Amino acid sequence: MARHRDGQPIPILRAYRIASLTIALYWRKEKRKPTILSLDYQVNIGDGDTAELMNTIADDKAMDISAWIDAKTWLLGCPIRLVQIANKKLAGQSLTNREHQYLWYYRQKEQKSMIAS
Repeated sequence: MARHRDGQPIPILRAYRIASLTIALYWRKEKRKPTILSLDYQVNIGDGDTAELMNTIADDKAMDISAWIDAKTWLLGCPIRLVQIANKKLAGQSLTNREHQYLWYYRQKEQKSMIAS
């Protein structure tokens, strides 16, 4: 038990306060510990197989091959003007009123075909 410098026991209420503060500081320290796992950590991916945690992270820049093939196939039948407008939007250039109108028209046409099917 903690004692005064002169060797006398600390009053019971002060001892409770010290114990309370010690416990609070302990839990604060525990909560501040990082809980992040290493990316080299092995995780169970089902059927008894394991993989590194790094390999389970979704990558926004990863290419979806089936979607890419579908997009490439779709682009073959897509109007050239629509591709030019899309490239202009990707470059951050502003569209003319006529280009906005063409894009709106094509979107409306696609929406109708999606609703019909």
